[in-house]
Amino acid sequence: MPIWELEEFKTQDNIVIEQSSTGQFTKLLKEKAGLNIRSTIKKYDGRPFDPIELSKKIKELL
Repeated sequence: MPIWELEEFKTQDNIVIEQSSTGQFTKLLKEKAGLNIRSTIKKYDGRPFDPIELSKKIKELL
């Protein structure tokens, strides 16, 4: 995805959802796109996110 496509998100508090214990995608978005990351929801046990569990976590952050 080109960086310019993320411009509209620079002024917002963003929540990143990723399946990585190290937060690589979050770091990339901060460093390369200059995004403000409010929080990161990580899951790194190899299983997909459960939609209900994920929606609960997002609601807690909002």
